[in-house]
Order: sequence, then C-alpha cells, then structure tokens
Amino acid sequence: MKTIKRYYEHPNWREMETLSNKLISTNFNQIHLQVIEDIATLENGHLSEYVYPSICDEHKTRNENCDECWDIDKDYPIWNATFEIKNPNDEWIFDHIDTIQKCGFITIQPFHCFNTILGFNGGGYNFHEMHWIPLFLNVFENREMIKLYEVAK
Repeated sequence: MKTIKRYYEHPNWREMETLSNKLISTNFNQIHLQVIEDIATLENGHLSEYVYPSICDEHKTRNENCDECWDIDKDYPIWNATFEIKNPNDEWIFDHIDTIQKCGFITIQPFHCFNTILGFNGGGYNFHEMHWIPLFLNVFENREMIKLYEVAK
C-alpha cells in the first residue's frame, strides 16, 4: 500500500493516532534500552551484535568495502524506549524486515528471552506519523487503520 507522508493532514489523523496508541500497547512490550543493553552485554558483548543491518543507500546487502553498510551508529537506537513484539512470528518478521526498516525502525533480532525489538534512531518529529502509522498500514496491515486511512481516497 502506498502511503502519504503527512498523516497529520489526513482527515482522520486524530483517530489514526489514537488507534496507533492502542495497537502499540496491544502488540508491543515497552522495554528500557538499558535493560536490553545490559542483558546483551552478559550474552554476547554488545547490543549491536543483535541489530539487523539496514540496507545502505547504494547496496541491497552489506558490502564489505562500504563504510555506510557497517555504520553501527546508524543502526542503533538512540531513545531509551524500545518495543518488543509480543507475539512474534520470526519468519514473518524476517520476510518484512525491509518494510519495517523503511518505516524508520531499528530492528533487533531475538536474543536471550526477548522477541524481536524495534527502536528509533531519530527525533524532532511525530513518531506516530513517521513510524507507527506506516508500520500498522504497511506491515501489520491493520484493517481498522486501513479503513481510517482510505477515507481520504
């Protein structure tokens, strides 16, 4: 589904934002970044070992000679709030990882007792508009969100 970038201009913006909050609490456990960093340190040394690499602007996979492909800071959450998917289907998540990342999420693969975790590496904008609503429209394909969105068509 092709989506618009300015959801706050949508006639159902407030309803979409409210539904987004409900879907976040239904589908995700919020976990403090420090908790997962501490457990990752005990398990493997550093949380970056578990982060799915994002595709750089030039390549479809990680290129050995590309600095951007191996930029750990680019793929590391900067906010203390991270979101663990409550009922994961790892194969489904892996199949949608590119779309999840295009919605602006940092994705951390399951480790220890955690399921897949989503985080952010940005700020100064509306997280519902730029991340959550596109996620629920394009990845989760939530019918209620799609119905609210399609009213503007």
